[in-house]
Amino acid sequence: MSTDELLQDDARRERISTLVELLEYRAERQGDDVVFRFVSGEGTEEERLTFRELRARAQAIAAGLRAHADPGDRVVLLVPPGLDYVASFFGCLIAGTVAVPAYPPNPRRADPRVHRIIADSRAHVALVHSSLAARLESWLALGDAPPQVRWLDVSQLRGNAESPVRHAASGSELAMLQYTSGSTGEPRGVMLTHANLLHNSAVIHRVSAHRPGDNGVFWLPPFHDMGLIGGILQPVYVGAPATLMSPATFLQRPLVWLETMSRYRATTSGAPNFAYDLCVERTTEEERASLDLSAWRTSFNGAEPVRADTIARFVDAFAPSGLRPDVVVPCYGLAEATLIVSGGPAEGETRSEAASGRRRPVTTKSCSSRRAAPPRSTRWPSWTRIRRHRSAPAASARSGCPARASRAAIGAVRRRRRRRSAHASPAARRRGSEPATSVRCATACSSSPGD
Repeated sequence: MSTDELLQDDARRERISTLVELLEYRAERQGDDVVFRFVSGEGTEEERLTFRELRARAQAIAAGLRAHADPGDRVVLLVPPGLDYVASFFGCLIAGTVAVPAYPPNPRRADPRVHRIIADSRAHVALVHSSLAARLESWLALGDAPPQVRWLDVSQLRGNAESPVRHAASGSELAMLQYTSGSTGEPRGVMLTHANLLHNSAVIHRVSAHRPGDNGVFWLPPFHDMGLIGGILQPVYVGAPATLMSPATFLQRPLVWLETMSRYRATTSGAPNFAYDLCVERTTEEERASLDLSAWRTSFNGAEPVRADTIARFVDAFAPSGLRPDVVVPCYGLAEATLIVSGGPAEGETRSEAASGRRRPVTTKSCSSRRAAPPRSTRWPSWTRIRRHRSAPAASARSGCPARASRAAIGAVRRRRRRRSAHASPAARRRGSEPATSVRCATACSSSPGD
């Protein structure tokens, strides 16, 4: 049960300098505590990991990797969302290799973007799921994959971890390459060190105002910054459990997200703005009445323009479920800044403004399927607009690609808005499909956590 006392940042207090050291710290101090659960498309729990089990699985993957890669080599993760993805990421770090998060391609179609990421990162190894490994030869024949890559089935790397891999990493060592969307050009890898990731995790910890007993639920793609850093690294950083699910699970049935929040009495989550619209439009009053969302204190809203009317509709619709009026926290960030730049504070008042003739600032967050517009000055502003990226990855929505499917859902929401606005006044139509509003964050978080 969550309390009113704030959870202390013990990772910063202990001067932990790498994510490997962080996992070791949690495994020693909270070894038997559950850190991750994974639920199926029906919302039932399929698997769970304690901190000690996560370390053991990551150590086994690291031992298998060291037979094919040296410290500093790039390793592309082409594993579906799940606990294997989490263990693979930490396995790369333990082995001293550089993780390159990416999405699993459709085995039936060529995916030039995956090949470009592999080529640009100069990866020597790619970790894949057994479903892709079984069709690897036929998939490689569809495109021009770089010849130097060794393709490894992650399920075959679960060897004996009795002799743990030791790599003396430092905070300044490169931990991962985080690729941008490539919406205005080729995808570009952002070089993130252990220190970068720990600093941003400390900022998110401060903004979230975690308390003892907190836990989260996340469905965001683990190969996007918001899903990986906010949904996977943050639970390990604060030592709190999190329940994960596939993005396809939410897109097919948004109620599963809310039912999971209710079942586990979760306090923390987050999603792009369109997800809150989907929750309202694809749930009934009877379904909302069956939920208990009274424990939900913080829900970040980012990855696209944040709309005040969306927040108002979401809060009003789920008020009978016990949802707090201040639960939604607008935020802004971008891959080039690791993740969060501004947002919060949690449980604070959100102020909205009607946009006038000139463009008003809107709190947004960049993700890998959208790219922020360049700033007009040398200093990146706390609030900026994001131009939606119209092109889509090669994988189709039917293959479960969350980026493509989420854009289809956003398009459906926009079409409904245009139909509603057809009855608006001529003045409103001249301003656009509906009067725009903007939401401001109360706190900028790009400064040092200690400030």
